[in-house]
Formats: sequence, C-alpha cells, structure tokens
Amino acid sequence: MSEIGSFFDELVAQVQAAGVRAAAYAALSDDDLTAAHVAATALMRAAENSASLSAAEIDRRSSRMLGQDGLAWRRGHVNSEAMLQSLTGDGKQATRRRLRVGTMVAEAEAAIELAVQSAQNPEDDSLAQLAATGQVWHSPLGTAVAGGVIGAETAHSIRQGLGEPAPGVTAEMLAEAVVSLIAECAHLNADQAHKEARWARDQIDAAGIAARAENKRERQSLKVWVQTDGMVAGRFLLDPENGMFVKDIVDQLISPRTGGPRFVKEPSKKWYQRVLNDPRTTERIAAEGLVELLHVAVNADPGTIYCGSSPTVKLIVRETSLEAARTGLEHGFIEGHPDAVPIETIERELCSSGAVPIMFDDGGECVNVGRQLRLFNQRQRQGLAARDGGCMWPDCDRPPSWTEAHHIEQWKRDRGRTDIGLGILLCKRHHLLLHNKKWKIIRVGKVQYELIPPESEDPKRRPIPLRSKSRLHPGSPVTVATAEATSDSPVRNELRLASVQAT
Repeated sequence: MSEIGSFFDELVAQVQAAGVRAAAYAALSDDDLTAAHVAATALMRAAENSASLSAAEIDRRSSRMLGQDGLAWRRGHVNSEAMLQSLTGDGKQATRRRLRVGTMVAEAEAAIELAVQSAQNPEDDSLAQLAATGQVWHSPLGTAVAGGVIGAETAHSIRQGLGEPAPGVTAEMLAEAVVSLIAECAHLNADQAHKEARWARDQIDAAGIAARAENKRERQSLKVWVQTDGMVAGRFLLDPENGMFVKDIVDQLISPRTGGPRFVKEPSKKWYQRVLNDPRTTERIAAEGLVELLHVAVNADPGTIYCGSSPTVKLIVRETSLEAARTGLEHGFIEGHPDAVPIETIERELCSSGAVPIMFDDGGECVNVGRQLRLFNQRQRQGLAARDGGCMWPDCDRPPSWTEAHHIEQWKRDRGRTDIGLGILLCKRHHLLLHNKKWKIIRVGKVQYELIPPESEDPKRRPIPLRSKSRLHPGSPVTVATAEATSDSPVRNELRLASVQAT
C-alpha cells in the first residue's frame, strides 16, 4: 500500500478509535469547542483536497482518448464520474465538484512546474514554448485553494468567469486579474465571484463580447434524470436570449403570485383571480403550467420541431389489477421509473390509449411474444422491457428506451435463436463493453442470468447475478407484494402485464 493510503488508513483508525460522540462536544468549553471545530474543518479540507486530487487522476486515467482501455471502462463503468460514484456513494454534484477542483489544482501544479523548468533551462526552446502557451496564468487559484484563502467553488467560478487567453487578451492580463479577484472574492460566495470575474473579463476584452455570446449559444444544453426520491429532475442551460424568454414565460405563469400587474382587463382578470385562489403552490403552478405548454406545442405542428410519434409514457400493470375489486393495493409502474403509480393513473391513460398484453409463465419468462427471428421484433422488445426494466448491467440506471437487445447466444457462432429467453437488455455503452472486452452473460435458469467478467478484471471470473429492474416482474428482487400475489389464486403462476403507450 502507498504512503498516502497508509496515512489515511491510520487517520481513519484513530478517529474511529476515539469514539467521538455528541456528548463529548457538549462537555467542551467554548474555547475548546471552537478549537475542535477549526481543527475538524482543517482535517475535512485536507481530506477533500486529497479526494479531489485522486478523483482527477482517476479521470485522467479514464480519458476518452484511451477508449475502452481507460480505467473506468476496464472496471465496468461508463465513465470516470460513474466509477467515482460507485467508489464513494456520493451524488453527481459532489463528484463533479471534486473533479473540477482536483483538475484545477493539478493543472496549477503542472503549470508552476513547467515555469520552473523553463526558468532553469532557458536554452530549451520547447519548454519556453510550452510555458508561453498561457497555462500559467491560473496557477494562483490552485495555490489559494490549497492555502484555504478561497473555497474550491469560488476558485472555479473565477476561472470560468475569466475564460481563457484570446487575441487581445494575454496570459499576463488574466494573471493580473486573478490576483486582484482572489483578494476581492475572499469573502464572496461562488455566484458573486463569477459575476466579478465576468465583469473583469468584459473590461479587459470588450471586443470579445460577441464571441462570448456565441460561446454561450454553443454551450446550451438540457438534461433530465430521475432522482432517488422518484421525482424527475432536470437542468437546462440557455443563453441570455433563450433563457430570458423561458424566464418570462414562467414569470407570466405565476405573476399573480409574485406581484405582477394588478390592473388587468377581462378575460385576464378571471385568470388572474383563478391563479391567486389556486390551492397549489406557486412552484407547482409554474411546473405544471410549463408541462401543459409543452403538450400544446408538440400537438400544434407535428413534424416541424419534433419529428416522429407523439411523446409517450409507457405504463406496466398486472391485468389482474385492472380486473380486481378495489382493495387499495392495486398499482402499476411507469417504464424506466422505479416508483409505483396508483391504478387510477393507469385507468386514466387507458381511456385514451390501448394495452398490449405480455404473458409470463410461473418462472417469469415471456411466452407469447414470438420466436425464431434474426432480430428481436417490436413485440419481443416489449416483452424484454417489461421483464428487464432497463439495462441489466449492475448499477446501470438506463431505462428500456436507452437499451439494445443482446443475444446471449451469438446468431452465427452459436446458431443462437432469437428467443426472448436468450435475449437481455443492455445500454449501448455496456453492450459495447461486453463485446469488446470479453465479458459474457450466461443463462442459469429460466430467467436467471449471470455476468462473467474477463480474466483481466477478475482472474477467478466469479459470476455476478443480474437482477430485473422491473418491479412487477415475478422474479425481481424488488417486486411489490400485492393482494393477488399473496392469495391462492392461479394468478401467482400466470401473470399478464399490459404495456400501455400513453400520450
């Protein structure tokens, strides 16, 4: 074990051996309590700095340039961020922060080392050229973070706000601005520091305002994901023009609640009063109003911006839940989402759409979706989606819509049939990893599958059980008990799922 690893192991052991409890702090004097907090904070910062640097090194060894030879890929992770989350159990936000900070400090160290080497070897033109590329200007930020002068987020905001050297903006100009901003931002939060840095850049480089506006347009993005609490969250990044347009829409949706114009005419007056009297929270009105606008938009002129079938939500429900008398236990699931939805939601969607029945036998295998084709057809894909619930790779959260159907037995080499029992859902990244890095999936029962790692990752090639992520699948370890599943009814041995495509 390395010296760094041994040091932290000993430190953790000492803290654990101390048996620190809340009562111990309650017994401290004011001075001792203050000193203990300062010491604990210093320790926490030191550990955080180490975690950031090690995260940056893992990221470097997992570079996209390395392809599937990168560290994260070889360990079965889609990228360095996923690997770090698996190692620490931290969320995406904390992981990304560590990566940003560690990368910034590492770059600062490299820049300082390069400058020193260049000064010691003035005859080496290659070093002089590298030192002149402008990578030294931000090194004071790494030093300030290491010395506790500013926080990591503040340092990141300053660098992002100042941007990079450009025509008319030299590294020396940015370096001078950095030193000034570190002093100015020592007592500001990260958002305030970013505004100061942007203002400083505009003063240095007024001619570059148009280029920075174009850069903002290029950086626009929209991401949506499912949180651990079941809520669907999103993050969008828009340039000022598009962003203020969206902001104005939201402001108008909730203007009666936020001090909008009080003197309005009919029919606006009725709408204004209705929003004021609405029992929903202001935030909920804004959210649901925006979704309603999206519903109107996608149906207004199909094929112009959104091309294809209308956006859908696929619902999975036991047929017996639809037929059973109300017990309060009936429910279904939205494909790709872990939480149950009430049967009323299923019935509401069934009113405007249809159901595609998918039969499972008592072992959980689909039995009525077709066989013997070269490629899995739509019917079989529906069965796989209902059975697997998404990518079956351990810890992967990709929903069925993001997956591909993998043949456990290769069509040519093994003369494998395209039966649903010989298929399994994998997202594209894990499908590529399996084929390119010699992982293997075997079937050990009717619907039991195991992942076999290559010898390069596990010399013993110990099998890893793969679990269905569909909560209504009979063999799933997360199946929710229902009245019909616990009764003596034959329903236990023959489950029918309906995949409802709801507009």
